[in-house]
Amino acid sequence: MKNIQKYRLIVQILSIIVAVFLFSYIPKWGFSLLVLLITIGGNFFCGWICPFGIFQDWLNFIAKKFGIRKRKTPAKIQKYLVFLRYMIFFIFIFLSAKYIAQFVNIDPFNVFLSMIFTRVISLIGLISIIIVLFIGLFYERAYCNYLCKQGALFGALSVFRQVTIIRDNDKCIGCKKCDQNCSMNIEVSKSKELNSMQCINCFKCISACPVEGALKYSKKKDSKKSLILWILLVTLVLIYSIWGNKLNLEMLNSNKLNNNINKLEDGIYSGSADGYRGEIDVSVVIKKGNIDKIEVVKSADDEMWLERAKEVIETIIKEQTIEVDTISGATYSSKGIIEAVKNAVNKLNVNTIKNDEIESNEIENDENIEIIGSTIKLEDGIYNGSADGFRGKMEVSVTTKEGNIDKIEIIKSVDDKKWLERAKEVIETIIKEQTTEVDTISGATYSSKGIIEAVKNAIGK
Repeated sequence: MKNIQKYRLIVQILSIIVAVFLFSYIPKWGFSLLVLLITIGGNFFCGWICPFGIFQDWLNFIAKKFGIRKRKTPAKIQKYLVFLRYMIFFIFIFLSAKYIAQFVNIDPFNVFLSMIFTRVISLIGLISIIIVLFIGLFYERAYCNYLCKQGALFGALSVFRQVTIIRDNDKCIGCKKCDQNCSMNIEVSKSKELNSMQCINCFKCISACPVEGALKYSKKKDSKKSLILWILLVTLVLIYSIWGNKLNLEMLNSNKLNNNINKLEDGIYSGSADGYRGEIDVSVVIKKGNIDKIEVVKSADDEMWLERAKEVIETIIKEQTIEVDTISGATYSSKGIIEAVKNAVNKLNVNTIKNDEIESNEIENDENIEIIGSTIKLEDGIYNGSADGFRGKMEVSVTTKEGNIDKIEIIKSVDDKKWLERAKEVIETIIKEQTTEVDTISGATYSSKGIIEAVKNAIGK
C-alpha cells in the first residue's frame, strides 16, 4: 500500500468535483450506504471524501513546501481534547432550530460547504474559516481532531469496523514514524489493532512505515466481539426500517384526519416554520378536500439543501398526509417544509382563501387556480413592485394590456449579473403562461424567485 496516497489524491479530486457539480444527483440512500461502509471498514469519509478535510490536507501540503514545521499536540493534552468534538456533537443534537441556524453560520465545515455550493459566505463565517485554517498551518487537521461534529458521528460509528489497521509487533522496529505522520495524532505504535474513533483511514501511517508488512489494513484477528456488535447494529437498523415503516404507515392513515387534511375546505392556505437557516414560508392549495399543490414561497436556506428538501413535497401530496419522513441530507430544510405545511393546513380561518371566495369555475381548473391573485381583473397600466432577490432588494415594472401581462422589466437589482441574466428566463414564462405561479430557474433560484415575488407584489397592489 505504498502508493495508496496517490490513489487517495485522485479520489479526493473526484470528490471535490462531485461536491461542486453533482451533489444534487447523489441518491437519498447515499448517506445510509456511507454509514454501512463506515461500520465495516472505518471512517473513509473524513480521510478521502470530505471537502473541508481535503482542503486542510492540501493546505498542510502547501505549509510543508513553505517550510512551516508541523506541531503535535502533547499526548497528555490530546487525550482530553479528543472528547471536545463529541461534546459539540451531543450539544448540536439538542439545539433548537433557531440555535442550529446560528451555529451553522459560524461552523467552518458548514460555512465551507455553503461557500462551495452557493458561492456565498458571511463575514463571521469567513472569519471562522480563516482562524481554523491558520491553526491548521501548524497543527494538522486541528478542526477535524477537536471540533468537527460530523467527524464525531462517523468516528463513533467506526467503532464497529470489521477491517482496520493491524500492527505486527514482531516486524515493528519502534521507529514511531507512524505516530509522527498520523493526521489525527493517534499513537499507532501502541496499538495492535487500531480501533480509535479518531482514525480517518488516510493510511499515512502505512505509507510512512519503513518495514513492509509491519502495518497493514486487514480484517481484525479477534473480531468475534466486534462482529456480534456489528450484527446487532445492522439488525436494529433493519428492525427499525421494517417496523418503523409499518408504524409510520399506520400513523399516516390515522393522522390524515388528525391533521385536518380531509376536513379542510378547498382554498389556498399559507404557513411558516423554522428551516435550516431561518423561517420557511409555504403556500398550500387544497382541492376537493386533498392537498393539490405545495409551493415554497420564501426560505433563507441554501439552494442546494432546499432543492433536495423539496422532494418531501411530492411525498406529502402522494401520501396525503403531513406525517412523512424528512429527506436524508436535507433534514432541517425538509422538516421546515413539513412543519410549515402542517402549520398551514391547521389554520382553518387564518390567511385562507375560502371556497366561497373563489369562483366555482376557478377551483375546477388548475390553471385558473394558479392565476388567482396575479392577472385576473387587472386594469391596463404600468405597475411597480419589489421583493428580495439573492443579494438584496429587486424592483420590477409590469405592463398590463387588455387584462394580460404584456411586459416585465427589471428596474433595479444588486444580484450578480450572471445569475440575474439566467433568472430573467422566468419573465418569458410568466408572460407566456399569464400567471405568477411558475417554477423558479434552476441555478438561479433566489434571483428568479425575487422576480416572481416582485411581479406578484406589483400586480397585487
